[in-house]
Formats: sequence, C-alpha cells, structure tokens
Amino acid sequence: MENKATTINGRKRKPTERSQKTQHLILNVAKQLISQHGFENTTAKDIAQAAGVAEGTVFLHFDNKQGIVNNIVTDFYERLQKSSEAIVAQQLDPFQKMRALIKNQLKMMEADWQLGRIIFGRHGRYVDNEFADEFYRLNRNYARLYIELIDNLKENGRIRTTTPSPLIRDTLLGSMEHFAISNFPHKRTYDLENFIDQLFDLVFFGCSQRSSG
Repeated sequence: MENKATTINGRKRKPTERSQKTQHLILNVAKQLISQHGFENTTAKDIAQAAGVAEGTVFLHFDNKQGIVNNIVTDFYERLQKSSEAIVAQQLDPFQKMRALIKNQLKMMEADWQLGRIIFGRHGRYVDNEFADEFYRLNRNYARLYIELIDNLKENGRIRTTTPSPLIRDTLLGSMEHFAISNFPHKRTYDLENFIDQLFDLVFFGCSQRSSG
C-alpha cells in the first residue's frame, strides 16, 4: 500500500515516518471497526476516537471514508497477490498450485468476512468511480495467475484447448465467490477440501456420465 502525499496549505509533502505510522494506525483501526460493525455503521468520528486522533487527522490522511475503504481493498489485494505468487513459485503440479490458490483466497476472505464483503462486494467494485481503474488493475493482476496456470495445463495436454482460459478462470473465481457468500456470513460448517474437489471435477473433468465402453 502506497502512502499518499499529505497536502498542507496547497503543497504536497512527502509523508514523514510519524505520519506514516499515524496513517497505518488509522487504517488498522478502521479495519477492526468495519469488521465488527460494517461499513455503513462505522463513521470517521468512530475511527478517529478509536485511533486516539482528531477527526480532521483522519481526513488529512484519507480524503473520506471511501478513501479508507480503497486502502483496505488495496492492502488486501497486495497481501493476496504476494501470498499467491509464493504459491505459484513452488515446485508443485499446476493442479496443486490451483487448489492452493483457491484455498488461500477463501481462507483470507473467511478470516474477516465483513472486510471480504467490501472487497468483493459493491464498495470495492462500484461505489468509487475514481478507484475503479485501480481496483480492476489489482483484480486483473491477481486473475492473471490463474490464466498462466490454465495455459500451462493446456500446453502440457492436461486439459482441452478449446475452452477459453478466461472462461475457466471466471468459472473458478465466480464459484469461489458464491461459496463464500453462501457460507461465511452464516458461519456454516463446510468441507473446503470437498468443495475444491467438486469444483475441480466440474470445471476440469465435466459432470456428464462417462461411457463404460
């Protein structure tokens, strides 16, 4: 997450170490409050009080509450990207890497579903038009990891080449999001490994009856 320059009397100044710590404090407090109470029920005043700073200090570092959300989304994607790239770099079978990517994302989403709703819901995607380009850049960079693995499977004859890679990727990611929405808000008991097995069987091997001949 990049630290934005602080504007004082119309002049942009590079953040000092102290201002960076304050910005991180505000962001961490905002994550906790939004996680506990939701986006709509958390105000900038709440965040300022919990962080022990003036409300004006919050707006010095973030233009508005949506600006805080934008930083939360960016922080999530940066952590997701870093952990996912580490998975892809391992000496594993591409299918194993794919399974690990899916499990990693779902575990991160489950860890704090209130934030997950913001990141994968309307706050991350639709509310702030100025942030839309950045959101799609982050999402595109992450989704590219799936495309690379899918293309690798095609090149090695592991799956058929006639199905477009973006369609396979979107089916995987869409199924994961639906699984999260169906289970995480209600704290249902689920078998994650079984879900991944079923998803793989459907996406990569189909669900038609195989001929015994």
